Amino acid sequence: MEAEPEFRVDLYRGTARFHDTFRVPYPAPPTPHEWTIERLNGFLYSTSVLSKIALGSHAPAFEQDLRDRLLQVAPDNVLCESIGFHYTLARLL
Repeated sequence: MEAEPEFRVDLYRGTARFHDTFRVPYPAPPTPHEWTIERLNGFLYSTSVLSKIALGSHAPAFEQDLRDRLLQVAPDNVLCESIGFHYTLARLL
């Protein structure tokens, strides 16, 4: 197994000190994106905070409550947003 470069270890441990940090947008225009309630729910389940394991026996109730509330604001089951992309460029001291 190859050792991680030192800067990656520093970033992982949170001990890195940066001289310069730039947030660079890519691409320039935001990208339109549409969610359905099912896709949004799947995305939430893919996170560590709202995974089915984290929610446990509350997962079915969470899913139903989410559906009920979102249908109130998006009765056509389409939720629109604009997604921006960026990367962070940093240089260690």
